[in-house]
Amino acid sequence: MTITEPTSIWAATAALQLISVKDEPLQSYQHGQLTFELRTLDDSLWVIALLNKDARVAFRTAYSPNGFIGINVDKANERSITVKLRSAAGEYTVTVDMPDTEQPTLHYTASLITSNDLLMPFWPRDVIFYSANGLDTSGELFIKQVGTRSGLLYGAYKKPEAGSFLYLQNLTALGPYNEDTQTSAAEVVGGEWPELGLQLPAAASKPLKAGQEYVLSDAFITFSPEVPADQFAIAKGFLNALSSFICAVARTGDQVSGLFRDPT
Repeated sequence: MTITEPTSIWAATAALQLISVKDEPLQSYQHGQLTFELRTLDDSLWVIALLNKDARVAFRTAYSPNGFIGINVDKANERSITVKLRSAAGEYTVTVDMPDTEQPTLHYTASLITSNDLLMPFWPRDVIFYSANGLDTSGELFIKQVGTRSGLLYGAYKKPEAGSFLYLQNLTALGPYNEDTQTSAAEVVGGEWPELGLQLPAAASKPLKAGQEYVLSDAFITFSPEVPADQFAIAKGFLNALSSFICAVARTGDQVSGLFRDPT
């Protein structure tokens, strides 16, 4: 496996698993030229976007360090799927859907009902960009979260060239997690290529409460085949992606305003 950028051991391990997978996915979807696959690999439930014959991006929707005890596809149709996963930490519910939008759009939510008072000293980021050969990739971030502002990333996948993306995490939905663990949502969305996205703040001293349900992720991602060439193209691409994103949110029934206000 080829790795050309400094990366964490978690990303390197995940990439090796992702390029080696041979089993059939739990579910697959087609949206335009893109294919999305839902797969469980050891400690994570992934949604993998196949952008072209070389470029891939994987979204970690659920994570359990010791793996999952049981996995059950609760319901599925041509545009969405809900999966229940049991682990030592409790029961996860992950819902993945593909809103009917002009630009290919992915939406996933993940919640956990805790089995006991639970400390979470570390949580890996939820997005890994990789290729058919591993982590031999490069990209550029044009916009990212600053402070407690909206948890978004806008960037381009440049090697292999595979277009641009807008990622937005609903920080408002993470409020109960932040409240009970006494943590902040400041700059939880970010990272360094090829490992980006949400990293939940460490709950090292204040635990999640037993038997409570916590949203751990509520993410929207839109994809475009275009790689912006200059600042004007970046601005235009961002606004186009944002328009597609707002349409996607409206179709899910979520409140758009809650995604763009500072969490308290």
